[in-house]
Amino acid sequence: MRNLFYLVLVANLLICSAANAFIQSEQFSEFSLNDIEADQQGFMQNTSGDGFIVLNGIELNRSQMCGLALTMEFKQAPFRATIFDIYWRTANVGFSESQKSFFIVNQEDTSSRNSYLIPLCKLYNFSGNLNQPQNQANITALRIDYPSNKNLSIRFDQLRFLDTLTMNALLEDENNIVLEPYERIAGPAFTSFDVIIPKLIFAFDEGFKRFTKDLPFLFFWISIIALLKGLMLWSYVRQFRRDK
Repeated sequence: MRNLFYLVLVANLLICSAANAFIQSEQFSEFSLNDIEADQQGFMQNTSGDGFIVLNGIELNRSQMCGLALTMEFKQAPFRATIFDIYWRTANVGFSESQKSFFIVNQEDTSSRNSYLIPLCKLYNFSGNLNQPQNQANITALRIDYPSNKNLSIRFDQLRFLDTLTMNALLEDENNIVLEPYERIAGPAFTSFDVIIPKLIFAFDEGFKRFTKDLPFLFFWISIIALLKGLMLWSYVRQFRRDK
């Protein structure tokens, strides 16, 4: 009987720890942890290399969920950059590689508790697909895959979704740490202007921001543009010669 009492007590402590490891929000009704354990301070650690957090009960359109604001604290700063995968689900389409992105937290930003902004609306697979309206359904759940490093302990002090206006306003504040989301896009998708134009705008925007901070990137960026223009010019020259 005494052993049973201790087992129940330990189970209750674990449940309470997991519940305190993640802040609830009115934007989602519940969350679940898979292969993740939490200590009494709320720091969560991966137990299998395939742990993830699922936020259920979301019912937001793409404009209402344009951005993701995260406040995280690392128990110990990692030695290298940390990669998080994000999946989203709709009522008709579950978590899949076609509804996936990832973002990278630089190790320099993990030495203290920080807030991060992730502009999900930049993603074609999230807010694009103008030719596929079935992919514009409301988001019903979000999944955050924990980094595969088992020794990484992280506490999420805040998680909230931002609408388009709020996200754009926060992006103007240079004090915010913005984590660019990345995605894989099928080659044929680049034949559509709703992919080409936003990607070009984001590329130029990101390039100009980095000019004063990263001179090697500046030379690399200019070289890429010069190479692309050279290839375009060469294609016209070859066509002109064939016509003659």
